[in-house]
Amino acid sequence: MVKPTDLEREAAQAYSEGDRLFNASQPEAALASFLRAIALRPEHPNAKNFAGWLLTTRHRNEPAALAHGLVLLAEAHALAPDEPRPLYNLVEGLVAAGQRAQAFEVVDAAVLARPHAPQPVNLRGWLRGIADGADDPKGALVDLERAIALHSSYGDAHFNLARVALTLGEFGLAYRAFQDALLSGNCWRMVEVHLRLGELEAHRGHLRRALGHFRRGAELDGAGTCSALLVAGVQTVGSPLLQSGRYFLHAMDEARRMASLASRSAPDRPPPLRSLAKHADALLRDLEDPGFAELRGAVEQVLACVKAGELLPQYSDQSPALVLELWAGGSRTPEPLRTPLRRLARHWIAAQRSLYDELIEREESGPEDPGSARARIAELASARRWAEARGELERFDTTDQYEMLWRGAKAEDLGDRAGRDGASEEAQALYRIALADFQQYASWSSSGAEGMSRMLDVNRLRARLGDDGELRDNHEPPPGDDE
Repeated sequence: MVKPTDLEREAAQAYSEGDRLFNASQPEAALASFLRAIALRPEHPNAKNFAGWLLTTRHRNEPAALAHGLVLLAEAHALAPDEPRPLYNLVEGLVAAGQRAQAFEVVDAAVLARPHAPQPVNLRGWLRGIADGADDPKGALVDLERAIALHSSYGDAHFNLARVALTLGEFGLAYRAFQDALLSGNCWRMVEVHLRLGELEAHRGHLRRALGHFRRGAELDGAGTCSALLVAGVQTVGSPLLQSGRYFLHAMDEARRMASLASRSAPDRPPPLRSLAKHADALLRDLEDPGFAELRGAVEQVLACVKAGELLPQYSDQSPALVLELWAGGSRTPEPLRTPLRRLARHWIAAQRSLYDELIEREESGPEDPGSARARIAELASARRWAEARGELERFDTTDQYEMLWRGAKAEDLGDRAGRDGASEEAQALYRIALADFQQYASWSSSGAEGMSRMLDVNRLRARLGDDGELRDNHEPPPGDDE
């Protein structure tokens, strides 16, 4: 093993110090450390990339500094041609310097060198349709759609596609692309994704959906990049919901749902309503003491909604889950009650999300074009016409991998809802559609986190259907948890 030289060790220390200083909000001191690392080790690609980026962003109005930064970024890209960040920084720096022709030369060469890599194609789409001086939105759409074809869950490509679609007035395409960026879980501008989805939902009159996006965006916007627009959105769509007495529950549920969609980990699957009713009934028998009046009221709300199979209007601005959670962790709650209260709160949150989704589909129909397949499926599901919804899913165009993934997730969701509605045969058929789609998708994405997620989907649905293909009563809580 070759030991690093003294100069290499000093260069590594200088780079680490630059990284520390940058994270400590001292960019100028960080730049000095990165330049020192480069002086000690001229072939240090990370130091050149970071220093070049700082020079072309913080000092772009200084011609000499900008030119120096572009040289460093070009060298960083040459040292690490397969790394996307130096390429992105170089192309963005060239655009900032007014050198669009050179930017195209760099990105075209990167596409040619790595024809199956989605990042250079996405970058060319950005250059054509979004960057300063962009004048080819149609060409940008071609590039961005190709990038997505190369990597179906490439969040940044979906995000850029949505931005170009907005400039062309293609609002349906923009909405779907922003949704796909959200579902990907790996878009670097998730706050703006929520902001734009909120604006699109509000424009269509879907105030609950819009409010959920605005609130979730505000939760994520630690840097305050979009805070003024997000706060304005909350105020605009929140006022009519507040006046109708439906602000709190819907806003919180939609924000939670948005969080789970953008998360790598799936939320708890909703338990069967009959199981939830059984546990709520059992708890009520232990809450006769007048001191438990508030808690008893929350459990009664859960029970009423569970028995009705929907979120009842009289509870539209209340949160029994919050009351259950507070009592479950409260010091005045007797120990024997804490475990069943935590369990009921967790299961109610999962069931409430599902009931909330059904309420939204009834009261705020999907934003797709009225004649689109997704809109027809949503309409049929809202009317609980499970067989017809299944037929639409079977005819759904899944030539695109991401559309197949959408159909699998939708089929499983409708299977859950059909099962709760007592349509067990349709639930079984819907689960089979989901299983087939997830199996096909897993065969394409068989490695990494995405492949693991799809195999978990496959294993879950196999367990739901059983080896004999028959539907199992799979919503019951695990043994030892609820019993």
